[in-house]
Amino acid sequence: MNLSNKAYDVTKFICLVVSPALCTLLEALNVIWKLEGFPVSEIVLTIGALTAFVGACLKFSSDKYAETKKDE
Repeated sequence: MNLSNKAYDVTKFICLVVSPALCTLLEALNVIWKLEGFPVSEIVLTIGALTAFVGACLKFSSDKYAETKKDE
């Protein structure tokens, strides 16, 4: 799968900045407000797992792109 530079940059920004910030915010709000009955831990773990997966895919894509540029 080929991503445009803009799509790659946006996805990378989400993985490196937005997702970790969202996880931190959710956990902090859970501690502050003691959100009973709201599955904060499950949501944070799901976001973390998705972020790790997408990050690995981006790394694979980046390595593949660098390899094609090296061959040129």
